[in-house]
Amino acid sequence: MRKRRLAYWLVLAVLAVFLFFFSQPFFLWALAVLGVLALVVAVLLRQDAKKLTLRLEVRSGGREGSQMPLTIVVRPRGRILVSRCMEVDLSIENLMFGSVRSRKLHLRLGRGEQRYQLPIPAAQCGQVCLRCDGVRVLDVLDLFSVACAPVREVRTTIYPRRVRVQVLLSQATVGSPRADSMMQNRQGNDPSELFDIREYVPGDDIRSIHWKLSSKTEQLIVRQSSEPFSYHMALLPDLGRKQGERSVDQDELNGAVALGSAIAQGLLRQGVAFCAALPTAEGLELCEIRTQSDFARCMDWWLSYPIPENPGASLQAFLAQHWEGYFTRLLLLTAGPCDLDLTGLDGRIGLTVVSAVNASAPATAEMSPTTTMVELPTRPDRQEAWRVVC
Repeated sequence: MRKRRLAYWLVLAVLAVFLFFFSQPFFLWALAVLGVLALVVAVLLRQDAKKLTLRLEVRSGGREGSQMPLTIVVRPRGRILVSRCMEVDLSIENLMFGSVRSRKLHLRLGRGEQRYQLPIPAAQCGQVCLRCDGVRVLDVLDLFSVACAPVREVRTTIYPRRVRVQVLLSQATVGSPRADSMMQNRQGNDPSELFDIREYVPGDDIRSIHWKLSSKTEQLIVRQSSEPFSYHMALLPDLGRKQGERSVDQDELNGAVALGSAIAQGLLRQGVAFCAALPTAEGLELCEIRTQSDFARCMDWWLSYPIPENPGASLQAFLAQHWEGYFTRLLLLTAGPCDLDLTGLDGRIGLTVVSAVNASAPATAEMSPTTTMVELPTRPDRQEAWRVVC
């Protein structure tokens, strides 16, 4: 009771002092001065916000499992008057995995250009988009915040980790590629196939002039022939974030991409040209891989496309377009134990299914005379190389 009474009298005393000072004229003048100062700070803060520019810089590529250094550059155009710091809402989106992480940053301002280094963990492969969803500048008293100009997003590609894979070529073939191969789309010397047309330049073979088209355009047009080339092997990634009710582990998805990259480079080292059937918004599209530059271009393409929720769509599109008739071998890449329906390919094309699974040792099974299932661990020993027969 005594403590409660003491608290009661203390509250009354504080209230009396407050009322006494509130009734005095100098208090009203002080309140007016503070209001004017707050208004001046707000106006100057808006001027500071117009002077500040922010830019994101990131390395063009990185490796899964490493740190991706992000540089934030703040540059004032003129003298900063009342600003203390910038508040940045940074979002990091992996386009392949569909994951988004957000971070709130507080950047203290100083004189001249300021550069801030921020390490971003690269836990997943894929193309990464970094953008600022909001940028605000705060005054020295943290009374006001003003939005700054939008910041241009930047993108980088996180490549899969390196996996040691020994690629062996199978001697068994099923059928033969069709003669009307759709893959003749490179410039070469086959006069039976037209690759492109262009204007005549001195030194071109007169026999390559397209006389009919030249007469219509009133300038000499020459034909560019295609290069005849047959592809016997296709690489088909068919990944999904779920398998029925089970969510596919991130390590299995990362491992599948790493295995696909390692197998592709193993084929190139042996001088084997092949095609990769990569997903797009309109379905599958065949990508020729004959050189390292072809491989780099296709990897960037693949790593920028989102992994669908469920697997199987790529295999169904491959069958729907009857592409098994253009190849003798198909390398199907999956994440987790493969549960796809492969009956549409049995006996029609040599099939090797490579699955990245959370296991301690590889496993191989012959499902039929033309189909082989290979399960490889997602985290192999760095000293050991897995063997894949394509």
